[in-house]
Amino acid sequence: MDERDALILIGAMDVLRPEVKNELVETYGSATEVYKNLQRESFLQELIEKKMLSEKSLSALGEIMKPDFHKGLERDMRQNYIEAVTPLDEDFPESLLSISPNSKSGNCAPLCLFTLGRRELLCAERKVAIVGSRNPSTYGLRASAYFARELSKKKILIVSGMANGIDGESHRMTLKGRGDAIAVLGSGLLCPYPKENMELYRTLKEEGLLLSEYFPTSPPLAFHFPNRNRIIAGLSEAVLVTEAKTKSGSLITARWALEAGRDIYALPGRVGDPLSQGTNELIRDAGALLVTGVEDIFRNMYPITGSKTMRVFLALESAPIPFARIVEKSRLPVSDCMKCLEELRRIGLVEGKMEEGFACR
Repeated sequence: MDERDALILIGAMDVLRPEVKNELVETYGSATEVYKNLQRESFLQELIEKKMLSEKSLSALGEIMKPDFHKGLERDMRQNYIEAVTPLDEDFPESLLSISPNSKSGNCAPLCLFTLGRRELLCAERKVAIVGSRNPSTYGLRASAYFARELSKKKILIVSGMANGIDGESHRMTLKGRGDAIAVLGSGLLCPYPKENMELYRTLKEEGLLLSEYFPTSPPLAFHFPNRNRIIAGLSEAVLVTEAKTKSGSLITARWALEAGRDIYALPGRVGDPLSQGTNELIRDAGALLVTGVEDIFRNMYPITGSKTMRVFLALESAPIPFARIVEKSRLPVSDCMKCLEELRRIGLVEGKMEEGFACR
């Protein structure tokens, strides 16, 4: 077994916590060496004594170590067009590799990710996560749809977890506008959850990208989802929380993001509304940037100065549009639009020509 195969098998084991897997590979120098040791009874007892492995997980680990399991994994991946990406691969996201391992919080990069769909999206330059309540208000859904639509128009990839509510709505609006989307699952790629989002799952498989750090046939277990949230945060350069209760999964994602040095944006809500308590706390206690419109995010992401330049940038889309349409949407004089386009070109945010139209770069 080579190092890459060992990373895949160890990385996808949910009988070991993510931080434990990383620590073992670091301690023993390679995933291959860890895999060899996992076949030794004395090594397993040592892990149990150190509380790195539970006794009730021994039988599940034993099944994973069998040759028949390896053959089944290869078959599942081949038949369902599933691929794996590890830190040894060139397209493993740099943003995940930049996460500093933290044994106390458990934050660390995954050793392996299974992919289904457009694998090239892993290399997208700009990624923003949108997360929120599984049972949002109408306002929360509309706000999430708005941010997903406007961000994806600017060629920003939207990351989320394909959960009911905010996650699913953000993915749907992104795909509806032909934007790029990545969904990180808390289950294996062949066991999508929740079942209500099966149509969205199929669309993401064809037009976006599905990711999981678990074996393709792994069920959606409760402890998978906090682990999943650290990957959502790690993939993204920023996380937007639109609506969330306190002690929600969305706040777990925000905490992972803060620990990884990512920007946090939060939509303020009404005092006393349980669905706004989480976002209001992020603004008050965690230093999240209060956002009331997509321009608040763009001002923080890009060196755009002046309200006129922002109006022209907001008028742009991912595909080229005529200059006359930009003038119409920005409601600025022709001369001002031309000056603003030149400024946006200077900072690398626009491309195109007068006769062909202009688009976000």
